[in-house]
Formats: sequence, structure tokens, C-alpha cells
Amino acid sequence: MTLAEQACKDVIRLLNDNKQHTKERIQDLGVELRQGQEANNYIELDLDKWMKRIKQLKEDMVAPANIIMEEHTQSSWIQKIKILQKLTERFDKVYGDVTVEHRGTVAVHGGVNKDAEIRGRNLYSSGIHNIRLHIDKMSGYLSFGISSSTTPIQKEFYASGPSYGWVVGWHTTTLRSPVYVNGVQSLGYGDWDGDIRENETVELILNCDENKIQCLNQRTKEKYELQVDVTSCPYPWQFHVTLRYAGDRVHICI
Repeated sequence: MTLAEQACKDVIRLLNDNKQHTKERIQDLGVELRQGQEANNYIELDLDKWMKRIKQLKEDMVAPANIIMEEHTQSSWIQKIKILQKLTERFDKVYGDVTVEHRGTVAVHGGVNKDAEIRGRNLYSSGIHNIRLHIDKMSGYLSFGISSSTTPIQKEFYASGPSYGWVVGWHTTTLRSPVYVNGVQSLGYGDWDGDIRENETVELILNCDENKIQCLNQRTKEKYELQVDVTSCPYPWQFHVTLRYAGDRVHICI
């Protein structure tokens, strides 16, 4: 197979993967639209949220953000073109009063204090992946971590079966912050103190090769780790965030 044929084959494969994922996103949005129409209880904020998701879908179909081309010169007259899938994370599916903005990099909670979950777009099954999350506004607490993509999205990620993750903004002098291990809450697990504040960045590391996730506090440089039971939380994994308070906002650092 020539270099050009391999590059063409890689492009077709990635476009087909994107096509399937886009189809699933359209189907999910269609279900929400039908449910809103049948219940006849949607409001202007719902319409605005749906229009933004439709706009995001159109942009992603025109210019997929996860396909990149690398050029390598092997000699003075041979140039190798390699097509890669770039796993740049974006927010995608939501459950609850949350709006996704700026091409999927920003999630903003609506006007009612109530848990809402946001899932990432990418599916992780191998390799090591880093996701940097900046907390723009945090009125109380929020949580982040991973769930199996086979688990339906819920308003709280820990209600979505055997999930793993950390809660920030909960810390007091007498109470350690919760950690969710296989869907079960454990206060202060692994010495977790939840000491991450508004306008700070936390890094989530998904190590699929060793079945574990890690959390790095960018300010204190403390790192925390959770071993994942892949029997109950199988691959592929998805990144998730839960916001609770009105106006709270986070963004993925690209």
C-alpha cells in the first residue's frame, strides 16, 4: 500500500467514526426535542440550549476538530503524510440545566441550584490522556471524573453506576471531601482534601494502560490516584463533570 493510499484509508476511517458519533449525538438531541414537544413544558432557555447544540453539530460536521495531518520529510524528494486522530476533549452530552458553549470547551450551569452532569465527547480505551479543567466560577462544590460510556448519563455522575471521581469545594476543617470509588462515596479517600478553588486548574489523567485515573492539583502539585475496576466500569471511559450551583462555569483548557 502506498503512502497516499494509507493516508486516504486513515481519513476514511476517521470520517466514518465521526459520522457514527455525530449520528448518535443527533439521535440524542432528537429524543430531547420530541420529549420537550410532547410534554409541552419547554422554555426559552431550553430552545436556546438546543439551538446551540445544533450549531455545534453543524460546525463539527464541516470541520472535525479531532483529525490532524502530520507531514514528515523522509528525504529530499519523499514526503510522508500521516493522518492522526487528535483526542482533543470537548463537552458533549448534558443532563440537566447546563449549556455547552465555545465549540464544546465551556460548560455553564443555568439558573436553578440542582445537580447536572456533562459528559466529554471522547471515548478512552488505551493510552494515557490528560484533561486540564479550569474552574471559572464555583459557588459551592462540583465534581469530575470518569464513567463507562456504556452507562447512561444522569444528573449526578455517581448515580450513573460504578463511576470514579473527586469532589472539590467541599473541604472544611472537620470534613474531608468526598471521593467516588466504584460509585460509592468515601470521605477523604487517598488523603483527598478537595482543596481546589475558583479560578484554578485541575488536571485529570486517564491511564488506560494501568486501569487508573489521577488528579493533579496545579497549585499545590499534589497528585491523587484511583484504581479503576474495569469489570464494573469497563472501557471505553468518558470524562464527566457535575455542576450544581446557578452560574457555575468550567472550561477545558485546549
